Amino acid sequence: MLGLRRSNASQALSRDDHVKGVEAAVGYGPIDNVEVELSFGRAKDDDVSPDQTFEGIGAAIKWVPLQQDTGPSAGLKFEWGREEASDDAALDETAEGAAVIALFGWGFESGQTLHLNLSREWAEVDDDTEAENGWGIGTAYPLTDALALTAEVFGAFHHAPDKALGLRFEVIEGLKVSGAAGRGSGRSFANVGVAWEF
Repeated sequence: MLGLRRSNASQALSRDDHVKGVEAAVGYGPIDNVEVELSFGRAKDDDVSPDQTFEGIGAAIKWVPLQQDTGPSAGLKFEWGREEASDDAALDETAEGAAVIALFGWGFESGQTLHLNLSREWAEVDDDTEAENGWGIGTAYPLTDALALTAEVFGAFHHAPDKALGLRFEVIEGLKVSGAAGRGSGRSFANVGVAWEF
């Protein structure tokens, strides 16, 4: 469930309230149990005047020493990201953040998987740094050999959570398409994506 592949690539389109964006990522496993990832994203909010554009880059390293198709899996992930917001009115704001995430999972003989993530995140905007603890609980339940129903609840401690439902379909071995939609904090969000693992 938390298992790593030697190489993978993904792309996703997303909408979060009025912000629409695209994100792409590539990952590679240089050694057993370790994966490194690079990502890029771009989004636009055209509900404000003037329109705001967001561009971000990120990097992550994931270490999963315990990996099993059935039973428990566990690992750690470190993420770093930088985002720039700009508009036609000379807005130029940069945010930088990092997170350490504990990953726990359980795989069942039926093919269903459960996962729990616990995180500590730091964000710096204009020399002001904030930290918060986050969490996520999710499952993937197989409907057929190729199609799975996904559900997730996630958020920060002491805040209302976000909730999402989706579907994931394996077109061929290693190639999956997925989509999900949800609500939280008075807004709706959705995403569709494709992931290739090889």
